[in-house]
Amino acid sequence: MQVKKRFKPELINRLSKVVIFEPLSHNELRKIVKIQMKRIVARVASKGICLSASDAALEVVLSESYSPVRTACF
Repeated sequence: MQVKKRFKPELINRLSKVVIFEPLSHNELRKIVKIQMKRIVARVASKGICLSASDAALEVVLSESYSPVRTACF
């Protein structure tokens, strides 16, 4: 495990668990973008604003907001 190679044993001994997160797939990120967009649409609708976004627009949002180095940052 890389954690043991990167951190001193003194720190490792203080941890109760090590949880490894895998990067999200493009499909998982697309689902997150759609959920967030639905929330935005509902929020602006309550103010009398009609908003819609095509799948192509959501792909642009996803491609512009995703960085493999920083993972998913929206």
